[in-house]
Amino acid sequence: MTRLHYLIIITLAFLFSQKLHAQKYAMHTRDSIEIRSAAWQDTITCQMLKPIGFDRDAGTQTFPLIILLDQQNEFTFEYNLSTVDILCMHQQVPQSVVIGVPFPIEKRWYLTSFDKKENESSCGLDKTEKLLFEEIIPTMRSQYNTNGPIILIGHSRTAYFANIMMVRHPKELAAVGAFSGFFSKEFSAYDMAKAVSEAPARVPMIGANMNLWTGKYCHHYYSAGTSIEEDNYLTDYSVYYVLSDTLLKAKNNFSHFLVGVQHTHMTSYVISLQSMLIDYFGEYSKILSHWLYEKCNILSGDEVVETLRKDFEDLNFRYGSTIIPNPVHIFSIASHYYNDEELEVCNQVLAFGREYYPMDPEMAPW
Repeated sequence: MTRLHYLIIITLAFLFSQKLHAQKYAMHTRDSIEIRSAAWQDTITCQMLKPIGFDRDAGTQTFPLIILLDQQNEFTFEYNLSTVDILCMHQQVPQSVVIGVPFPIEKRWYLTSFDKKENESSCGLDKTEKLLFEEIIPTMRSQYNTNGPIILIGHSRTAYFANIMMVRHPKELAAVGAFSGFFSKEFSAYDMAKAVSEAPARVPMIGANMNLWTGKYCHHYYSAGTSIEEDNYLTDYSVYYVLSDTLLKAKNNFSHFLVGVQHTHMTSYVISLQSMLIDYFGEYSKILSHWLYEKCNILSGDEVVETLRKDFEDLNFRYGSTIIPNPVHIFSIASHYYNDEELEVCNQVLAFGREYYPMDPEMAPW
C-alpha cells in the first residue's frame, strides 16, 4: 500500500471519527490571536485555522488569507471552518490561513454603519475598515505568511460592509463574498455598480485575452435566497444584478450572482461560502485532476517536474498572487510514478515538494 493510500485512509478515518464542529481538522490546525485594536478601542480574540505543518515549515510557504466576518455566530463559524478544511482535503481550495472577526452583538450595527458617535470624526464602518486593513491584514502578513490572495466574506450587515470594502479596496482584495447583503441611501446598488465599473485592475493588464484572467479584478460573489425571509435581500441584489449587467460590461466575468432556491437567511452564508470558494479556486482544483487523468499517463522523466512547476507558475500568474502546491498534489503524483516503477521520477516530484515542505518527513525520498 502506498503512502497516498495511507494518507487517504487516515484522513477519512480522522474526519469521520470526529463529531461535527469538534474543532479538529484534516488539513489545518486551530490557533487564535489577540488583536489590540486602536481602531475599535478594544482587544479582540480572533479564532483561526492555519495549515498543518505551518510552524514546522515556516518561512518557505505563502498562503491565501480568508477573512470570515461574524465569528461571534459560533455554530455557523465552526461550520464554515470545517467547510474550508474539507474543501482543502479534496483539493478544491489550497491550504489557507482563515481568521474570524467577532463583532460584539451590541455594536455590530454601529461597526458596520455610517453612524458617528458624538464628537467623533470616524463612523463605525470606518473603524472596522481600519481594524481590517491597518491591523489584522498586516499582522497576518507578518506573522502567518499570508501573501497570497485576500478573500473577505460577510453575511447580512457584514455583507453590506464587505461590499463597501470591495469598492474602497479593489486592488488589495482578490475576492469578496457578500451573502444576503443589502443597500442603503448611503450606499446604493447604483453606487456600487458605478464604483465597480470604474475600479482599476489589481495587477497590470497583459495580453489581449486577459479579461478571463482570474486575478485581473476583484471577484464579487453576492447571494440571496428565494425564501420569504430573504425577499428584501433578493430584491436589492436583483436590482444590482441588472445595473451591473449594464455598467460592468467586460468585468461581468468577475461578478457572480448566486440565487439559492429556498435558502433561508442563515443557510445562505454556509452554502454560498462553499460555492464561492469552489468557483474562485477553480483553476487551482483543475491541476491535480489534469495530472491524475491526463498528464501522469503521458509525461515521464524530467518533463514531469518541469511541467508541474510550470503549472503552478501559470496559476500564480493567472491569480496575480502566489498559491503553492498542497502536500496531496505531491503525494498523489509521486505515488503514480512509484506504482509505475519510475522511482527516479517519483523522487524528483518529492524533491519539488521539499521546496515548500522541507521539514516534512513524508517528503523524504521513497
